[in-house]
Formats: sequence, C-alpha cells, structure tokens
Amino acid sequence: IRSHQGTLGGGEVVEALARRHKRFDAPVVERLSVLVEGRPDEVLLKALEANEPSTWKRVVEESGVSGEEAEEALKSLLDRGSLRVLGDEGVTASTMLYSGRGWVHVVGRAREAVEAYHGDYPLRTGLPKEELRSKLGLGGQVFARVVGKLVEEGVVEEEGTVVKAPGHSRVLSAKQQAEVNRYLEALEAQPYSPPTDIGISGELVAGLVDGGKVVKVNQDVVFSATAFEDMKNRIVEEARATGKINVGRVRDMFDTSRKYALALMEYLDQQKITRRVGDDRVLR
Repeated sequence: IRSHQGTLGGGEVVEALARRHKRFDAPVVERLSVLVEGRPDEVLLKALEANEPSTWKRVVEESGVSGEEAEEALKSLLDRGSLRVLGDEGVTASTMLYSGRGWVHVVGRAREAVEAYHGDYPLRTGLPKEELRSKLGLGGQVFARVVGKLVEEGVVEEEGTVVKAPGHSRVLSAKQQAEVNRYLEALEAQPYSPPTDIGISGELVAGLVDGGKVVKVNQDVVFSATAFEDMKNRIVEEARATGKINVGRVRDMFDTSRKYALALMEYLDQQKITRRVGDDRVLR
C-alpha cells in the first residue's frame, strides 16, 4: 500500500474472494494460516470448508492451488475420506463436494429433522422433502444429490415425496384403526358426495392422505383415493372428447352437488391437470 510519500504497508493475498469476518475469529485465523503455510491438500480442504457444498472448480479457484498439485491433493483427500462427492460420476469441474466435517453436520441435521417429524407426526409416512430442503438451506439441484447420498449411506429412506428414518412404519392403535375403517367405509358408501361431518381426528386424515388412501381436495371435502381416480379419469376423458368441461357437467356426470364438483375442479386446476377458461375448464 503506497501513498505519495512512500510505502505504508504490504502483505500477501491468501484469499482473493474473501468476505468480511469478525476480528480475531479463531476458525478464520486458523484457515488463513493454513492458506499461507499449509500443504495443498490442507489448503483445498479449508477452501471447501469455508463455502460448502461447492464445486471442485470453485474450490480450486478459491484455494489458489492448481495444476498437478491440485490433482495430487484431490487424490489424497479422496483416499483419506476427507471429501464427500455428491453423485457417482467421479470428480469433474462441476462436481459438488462436501468436506468430511461438513457432511457429518448435514447428516446430523437431516437425522434430527426426520426423527423430530416422526415424533410430532407418528401417523405420517415421513418428512416432506421440501421441508427437509428448507431446513438444510439447500437449492433444488444440490438437495436432490444430498438426498441421494443420504439414502446411499442409509441415513434416511426415500418414499415418494417424503424421507423417513430407516425401518420407520406407522402403527395405529386398535381404536385408531377402527376409527379409520369407519371413516373409509363412510367415504366409499357415498364416493362422489362423501360426508364432511364424520368425527375423525385431523392427524388420522393427514396420515391417510400421506398413505395415499384418500385425497383431500379442500379443507372440507375428502374423497377416497379410488373415487378420486375414477372421477379424475372420467373428467379427463370428457374434456378430451369435447374440448372442455364445466362444473355443471361434472355435477351431472357424478350425480353430486355443486359443492363437490367445484371443489374437485379447483383441485384439478391446482394439480395442473385442468385450466380454467371463463366458466369452462380445458386440459393442460
């Protein structure tokens, strides 16, 4: 650093893409010391730990290590198990990586989130993936690879749109099972106009939705899964044959009331099966 009077000070740049840090922060001081004096593999690992997950290309750029040194350091880190690679295509410039320490942190947070969900909602299959993604603070593409790695390592099991603890299963008490059976029988007895005043806990209904036994189209209307599939398929066939369909036609097709027909059509709109055009619906 110079002024018109001479040199004021100097130093060596060890982190070109640095962010603002607290003064005398021990982990930062340790990392900068490694960047100055450490071996190439240590430097690369510290660069990754500062901003993970990260691509191999970015780690190399931020570390200042390149060429043969970077390749040798990568091999050493992989051999020691100090890196976790997301994906199975090997390490390329765009491969996402975690440090061993960083991955242990992700595993711990994922396991804690899943177990907490099971504790709060024992009758549901598992934690919705989107909720886990939010808790881990990850983008969509990275998250998909993280889930794949968690499944590969046996941390969680994947089932449709949820993840669960390995071996987890929902167990209903005899009283709950009887309540569920009565509820499903009532829905099946009037498949296109199911009663909305059946006494059943919201958590049991959520468990049935989660297990694919029923479809909740709005806050009040719940169809059995078989009735919903039948109605959906017939609506799609009708709309495909005539080019459009409306709530009145749906009401007549299933000899039901406007309340159920409207709730069903609005749900199909939400599911991107139909789209509203004036008073009609057309297929997407």
